[in-house]
Amino acid sequence: MTSLIQDLESQERIIFYLNNVEDHKPAVELKFHDSEKNEHYLLDAIKKRSSTLLPLLTLIETKTGKKRYWYPDKIFEMAWTCIDISNDDLNKINNYYLEKIAEKKAEEEAKKVGEEEARIKEIKTEKQTRGVEDNGLIIKEKGFPELFFLAPKANIKSILEKGILSYNEIKSRDILHYDFSLKSAQNRRHFEENIYGYNIHDYVPLLFTLRIPMLYSLKENQDSLVILRIDTQQVLDENRCIFSCGNVASPMSDLKPNYIDDDDLYTLFKEEWWTEENKRKKASEVLIHPSIMPKYINGIFCKSEQTVREIMPLLKENNIPIKVNNELFF
Repeated sequence: MTSLIQDLESQERIIFYLNNVEDHKPAVELKFHDSEKNEHYLLDAIKKRSSTLLPLLTLIETKTGKKRYWYPDKIFEMAWTCIDISNDDLNKINNYYLEKIAEKKAEEEAKKVGEEEARIKEIKTEKQTRGVEDNGLIIKEKGFPELFFLAPKANIKSILEKGILSYNEIKSRDILHYDFSLKSAQNRRHFEENIYGYNIHDYVPLLFTLRIPMLYSLKENQDSLVILRIDTQQVLDENRCIFSCGNVASPMSDLKPNYIDDDDLYTLFKEEWWTEENKRKKASEVLIHPSIMPKYINGIFCKSEQTVREIMPLLKENNIPIKVNNELFF
């Protein structure tokens, strides 16, 4: 088949127009030629049948008035010698396509906003019922406006698209990701908490500080890691969360539904180093269920300018700042 409409994008947009236009009489002129039979057809009508059935096209032979019927999705599979459309009509179709796509995106965005507002309302109602405090504001006022999540830079593209997902969510959705954690540590985190009744692997762990033994153990590979800055007040206000007084993998770390009321602990988070006695507490966690959406990410810290350059192209559609901050790394 030869055609004056040879590029696939134009063909796809014409098919989209024929499938979606509401007018029974098309506002564009499409001509179909079969030179072998010396027949020339003109698109005459687009018949809408139902919401579940494809429209039916009516083509009329220009000399005899003979009619042929076809589906939009098959129109370019017919044995036409040539299909003609003017540039003006092709522009009409392109504009129609872009307008409809924009409308669809706006509808999808409005739906997402509505669903997110409903989700947050449900969470806040649940917290009021349970007597959960305003933990986000309290922790922010204690000097922690941001919490931290450590991630391999190879996972950033997925995080920007899907958010920071829990260990179990990643497994259930079979998402390709890189993991620097120890299997033995993950095994110790495999248990059900007694506050909301979820497995710890159903939560995303956030830290008050990354000056902890775990990051120190990764110091030879820190150029492959990034630190995500998470808005404390917003993420705690709008999601289920629990608090651990120490690394969750330790049986000595208690879990609580509200912030840990211990000023010495918050002082410890701000100290650069740790002792053998307090290293478990320095790794205290805030656990967020079941994921952390990209909207909660305030920024990204990297160890080197090279890492910044690698990640920067992924941030074109986000307003997430990124910069080097060696003070948080070893």
